[in-house]
Amino acid sequence: MADLWSDYTDALINDIDDELGAKYKMSVRRFLSDPGKYAKQEGISITVSNMQEDVDNFIDQRLKELAAEQKSLMDDAARADSITSQIAQTLSLKAKQTKLPLIRPVAVERDETHDEVVYISSVDSGTLVLIDKLTENADFVADFTYQYKNYKIGNWLFCGKKTYAIRAYLPPNEVLYIENGKNEIDTLFNDAKALLG
Repeated sequence: MADLWSDYTDALINDIDDELGAKYKMSVRRFLSDPGKYAKQEGISITVSNMQEDVDNFIDQRLKELAAEQKSLMDDAARADSITSQIAQTLSLKAKQTKLPLIRPVAVERDETHDEVVYISSVDSGTLVLIDKLTENADFVADFTYQYKNYKIGNWLFCGKKTYAIRAYLPPNEVLYIENGKNEIDTLFNDAKALLG
């Protein structure tokens, strides 16, 4: 199913089907894998809307059970936001001083397997020296910082003869996986509903 959804979403769909499997004449997995197959089924739009609501409720309940993980995620996101602010200020100043282009592109085509990625969990003098070294050898810096709730999670790509990335470290967390899975599933349901008309 990797071509339809991520591995974690696949596991989440297994859990959903275990919970809701008997309620509908089709599994969530089978429906989302091939919604067109069900297009002529009588009352399919209502069934799909009810199924999506049950899936959302299942996922929301799962998230409610992860209060400790949610608190940990918010603490980690706040730390990453602080790191992001510090690095962004440093990069902005360095870019102005050296006339280094600091851009926010939609994407940069590259072979990511050759990138050197450095995850930063705190900003100290070593981090600042690393930023100096990377900016000295970069042709431009691409800022791919993204927003998670009210927090900014830094991600900068230093492009030159070799490509480096610095990322504010946000540790893996069950809540993130479930939220990402929920987003994937919602998109699949919405696409299926559009297909069914």
